[in-house]
Amino acid sequence: MLLKFGIENLLSFNDKQEISFDHEYNNANIFKNNTIFEYKDNKKKRAVLNGVIVFGPNAAGKSNLSKSFGQMRKIYLDSIKFDKKSDLTLKLKGFEFAEKKKNPLSFTVEFMENINEDYYKLIYKFSINRNNFLVENEILSYQKVLKTTLSNEVIVFERTMNTIETYSKEISEIISKIKKENIKHKLVLSLLNFDINETFFKNEIATISYKIIELCGNSIEKNLVFSNDENLNSMDEFIEGLNSNPKFKEYILSNLYKFDFALADFEIQDITDEFLDSLINSKIIDNVDRSQFSKFKKYKVNTIHNVNSKEYKLPIGDESAGTKKFLNHSLKIYESILMEKIYISDEFDSHYHIHIQEGIIKNFIYPESQSKTQFLLITHNPLLLNNRFFSKEQVYFVEKNRANQSSEIFSLKDFNNISYNNHNWVNLYLTGRLGAVPEVFD
Repeated sequence: MLLKFGIENLLSFNDKQEISFDHEYNNANIFKNNTIFEYKDNKKKRAVLNGVIVFGPNAAGKSNLSKSFGQMRKIYLDSIKFDKKSDLTLKLKGFEFAEKKKNPLSFTVEFMENINEDYYKLIYKFSINRNNFLVENEILSYQKVLKTTLSNEVIVFERTMNTIETYSKEISEIISKIKKENIKHKLVLSLLNFDINETFFKNEIATISYKIIELCGNSIEKNLVFSNDENLNSMDEFIEGLNSNPKFKEYILSNLYKFDFALADFEIQDITDEFLDSLINSKIIDNVDRSQFSKFKKYKVNTIHNVNSKEYKLPIGDESAGTKKFLNHSLKIYESILMEKIYISDEFDSHYHIHIQEGIIKNFIYPESQSKTQFLLITHNPLLLNNRFFSKEQVYFVEKNRANQSSEIFSLKDFNNISYNNHNWVNLYLTGRLGAVPEVFD
């Protein structure tokens, strides 16, 4: 479960900004309905919520929030390959609209994870110099969830520049190995997860410290599910999901019916041989090369519509943009709910009627499986600013400071005078009382 995500000096964010899924408990019904985990810190009850929705005008920096998650993930996955600056494929873009530019770029992420039925709060931070791409600081620590509080913070490892200063004795042998390596551009967390001989270090790998390392890495690598419209016309991933998972097809058809998309079924044809024949006949490849395509598969997919008790087929590419988006995104939603991951969707409202948007949100808020999946939805649609779906703690705004052009994130929770019952949140937002609306001049 994601607890918190923070960034500083990245893209349009100059000062440190963060969103949180972790809040002091309150008794609002929608808050309780959207709570997926509870614990206590210093005897005070806290709750982890199932999602966050972000509003704001165009060019405020909303999409940069989603991109920041992706940037953190890419740095974690790629840094293990970087021995020298020329190896780097990263394009780290810090905040540019300042005479004196900040350095470095910084990320903070917190998770709540389960180890043998005990829960642990994981805190991971790192910063990278925006000019030479040196890792300046990195720390992983945790606190165990006890009956009435959290344990003291335990540092798994902490590094400054090339020096690993502090680390758990449980992983001292592994750290000794890493200390001998060139880690100038590499994250220690990446090395610990991707460059360790599990047989040789089997005792260290069995420890709590290393399990924390694995969980943190796994949460960054595998538990962030990104859904966007960049590949709206490519249905390959959706087709693969249909072809390999009967339960996914069942889920899709159920939701298509629920949302009145008028699709009754799908017809999938394997046209790999015909496709290769066409390439050979066009002399794009020759017969000798055919064996190289043994793992390659090409499918033709038609949607089936029932009209007046008759079936009509339509190539999937001829469906509307909204239908294709729904089909592509459904795979991500299904994966998120089934595997309890974090679904991140930019431009969530594009191509969708408001009722479709609300229906998708209900999949997360009221999952039949009681899944602990979470969501981060970024939208322009003020009609989603609705206390039937979200608590005040779940609503965030992104606004660009006109003076310095930096993006600032704030929450509806910050408005202490805004109530659930006596205020219409949509009207407050559209009339500018909450900020984060575009200024349109006559």
